[in-house]
Amino acid sequence: MTEERPTPETPHIEDVVEASPQDERVAELIEHTIDVPVLAEAVEQQEAADAADTLESLAEEEAADVLEQMDDQAAAEALAEMQTPLAVGVVQDLVDEDLGYAARLLVAMAPDDAADLLQEMPVRFREQVLAAMPLGNATALRNLIGYDRESAGGLMTTDYLSLRSDMTVSEAVEVIRSASIPEGLQHLMVTSSDGRIEGVVHVRDLLLGGREQRIGELMKATVKAVRPGVDREAVAREFARYDFSMLPVVDLDDRLVGIVTVDDVIDIIRDEQTEDVQKTVGAGAVEAV
Repeated sequence: MTEERPTPETPHIEDVVEASPQDERVAELIEHTIDVPVLAEAVEQQEAADAADTLESLAEEEAADVLEQMDDQAAAEALAEMQTPLAVGVVQDLVDEDLGYAARLLVAMAPDDAADLLQEMPVRFREQVLAAMPLGNATALRNLIGYDRESAGGLMTTDYLSLRSDMTVSEAVEVIRSASIPEGLQHLMVTSSDGRIEGVVHVRDLLLGGREQRIGELMKATVKAVRPGVDREAVAREFARYDFSMLPVVDLDDRLVGIVTVDDVIDIIRDEQTEDVQKTVGAGAVEAV
């Protein structure tokens, strides 16, 4: 019996400058009336950043109602893209309405994004949410929010994948397929059984390597890394200077505790450039240019 292949999607190019059909649909719904289930279904179809813009245009209670009607992962990604103060307000509304859902939403978020929100919440709300989470997730997030927000530890995510040097390429590919790794990640860390960094391997090298080749043969043993306490602006400058896509964060025993990705530092680089422009034209750091 011949296995049926899925029908490929018809190619379609969208102009990123123009409003997408999904965005136009959402704008139309908001303009006429806010039917929460209908709006939630439409917002789900938007890109996460656009969905965040939509939620930010609503009152906090309305945004919380829309999120509750959305798919958990889509809602979590949109929440992560919202401005932090607005996202915190929405989560607090969710805590009052449905604590279990609020906790589930933060668990679905990338750990660094969830930690950012938890750090900004009043202690009462934070403890309620953490107490409603599975113990493993709550413990991991408590560790993350223990780092200074202005440090590499405050920037990093614990959502990473590491390989073993004695794995074959074939085994590594199976591990990657079964795991969830950040989109766009080009390098994977190689660690020992106790978490110490042994090297780094490029995804390209896995694709080009032989199936039975060992990761230890493909990895680079010299790895650039940062400690958790390094100031985040110093981390951002290293990304800008050397075009890093990722930097591992290691403790004093060189154990991998997290990674910082380029997405994590884009806003810092942008803010630093804005401050430089303000200084050049004589404006204060808090003034508009």
